[in-house]
Amino acid sequence: MEEEGLVDHRLAKVHSMKENSGPFFFATTLSTFCHDSAETLRDLTQALGQIVINYKELEELCIKMRRAASCIGGCRMVNACHELWRAFQNRSSRERCVTALNTTKQEFLLLQEKMDTLVELEKRIITH
Repeated sequence: MEEEGLVDHRLAKVHSMKENSGPFFFATTLSTFCHDSAETLRDLTQALGQIVINYKELEELCIKMRRAASCIGGCRMVNACHELWRAFQNRSSRERCVTALNTTKQEFLLLQEKMDTLVELEKRIITH
């Protein structure tokens, strides 16, 4: 995943933290990230669909998601979130914001697929 540029060194760091935080730490962290990010993307989609766009709310949601992606090393998603945040900060057109949101969703789906696989592997390792 790191060779693909999908994640950076932070993912390995999170993985190493399970030594001190317990065997389920890594799997739980990734599952929580995926759940929370999916929820935030739903919130962003709903907020962007309102008649009057609350750009401040969108910026805050985007920052929340970018921080979470950064913590687990999801560097491509971080970059997509940054572009989305810039679209919100610049008060870009709805179309530009939707395009940036769709890019962020695509990066999340790629990352989520890999994270789900990692979680499944971690659970197998823990239970055997």
